[in-house]
Amino acid sequence: MSVSLKRMVCVGVTVVAACAVPANAQEPAPAPAPAVWNFPASIYPDLTVAPPEDVADANRLWVRSKRSAKKLFPTVAAARKKGYKGHVSKINRPKPFFFHLRNTKLHDDGRELDVRHPEAIVYWYDPPRPMVLVAFMYRVREGSEPAYARSVLPWHSHCDGWSVVMHTWFTNDLRSGIARKPPRPEFSEAFGRDFGDPTPDSASGCQPKGHDDHDD
Repeated sequence: MSVSLKRMVCVGVTVVAACAVPANAQEPAPAPAPAVWNFPASIYPDLTVAPPEDVADANRLWVRSKRSAKKLFPTVAAARKKGYKGHVSKINRPKPFFFHLRNTKLHDDGRELDVRHPEAIVYWYDPPRPMVLVAFMYRVREGSEPAYARSVLPWHSHCDGWSVVMHTWFTNDLRSGIARKPPRPEFSEAFGRDFGDPTPDSASGCQPKGHDDHDD
């Protein structure tokens, strides 16, 4: 009887083991997550596959950037009073073009993605019409990109050797508002102007391999 019970227990253990994953079997690898960014095929993120919390955070930054731009920088003169510098007369390229006013004092001020203190503000210059504010440009040291909305905010290099940047474009929707490059069709819709650029890469600076897509 004792032998029979021992055999039954052994058989039971064997059956349990047989029902488990065999030693030589491997669980299938999980399918890769769909890519939020497919650049350069598209300058736009696929927000339908991005983490919802990142989309919500990116939308919050975009909305607050637009609100701050309207309140704090209604004119170029107002921007200059807040320490932003630059002048279109120093840009040697055909018109029209995107033009940055920069405040270098904000580069190492300890603030990141601060809608009240963007490192640069971006205008569209198409004389004789007045310049129009179309974006904020945020800048951090390369390798120190904030975790905030990381999967959807397109940090990229402008070839200055130390920093990466990302823009919040003042369009009518988030997808174009955080595009990898200026979303010209959406700009035209939002501002009622032609945003065609005769030399879109002439202000791009250095263009090493992997960073030849600058358009600012």
